[in-house]
Amino acid sequence: MEENIQRMEEGEGEKSFAELLDESGMDQGWLKPGGVVVVETDTSCAKEAARILSRWYEGVEVRRDLTGRDRIAFGIRREA
Repeated sequence: MEENIQRMEEGEGEKSFAELLDESGMDQGWLKPGGVVVVETDTSCAKEAARILSRWYEGVEVRRDLTGRDRIAFGIRREA
């Protein structure tokens, strides 16, 4: 996982974020329906993170951090 985080920091964007999600098992149903997932990202990939999360989650949004930058993607696990 550290390797994928490093690649994200180096700007590989969606591919490495998708790999990180695959490793995390977010698509395997470990979160109960109605559960919330929150991902903090770099500002350069927050919208892509939200797009990828929308494959498994509903109500996906990007929110601003305390400094006003788009960095937080979150969504709600869909009903099974």
